[in-house]
Amino acid sequence: MKTHFARTFFALAAAALLAGQSAALAQDVGSKDADGNTYLYFQQLEGVYSNDWIGKVSEEHGDGSKEVDILAEGKLPFDGVLTISCKSGGKVKWDVGDDSFLSADDVPAEVVANAKKHFC
Repeated sequence: MKTHFARTFFALAAAALLAGQSAALAQDVGSKDADGNTYLYFQQLEGVYSNDWIGKVSEEHGDGSKEVDILAEGKLPFDGVLTISCKSGGKVKWDVGDDSFLSADDVPAEVVANAKKHFC
């Protein structure tokens, strides 16, 4: 009897965990939060760990380029500014803060692609 209860309990716990992950995966790319941050990407990391990537335009320039603050919230923090030249084929340049655990090379390509799509 105890074995059946334990199996049922663990099965329900696993289902709840997967449902929570599915809810995180279901967040709409391009949706905005109350602070005006745009959701850019859900990055699944090892095991139960993940990063949510968000961005917000911090400055617009007369040449059509935009500076976008990019943040990763989750297991591996990131804080950087992505400058996108919207009129010149979407060329990008990074300025990464000293407090970031990750470098610009660690940013998933999907983050940059979604930033170009939503901010240009």
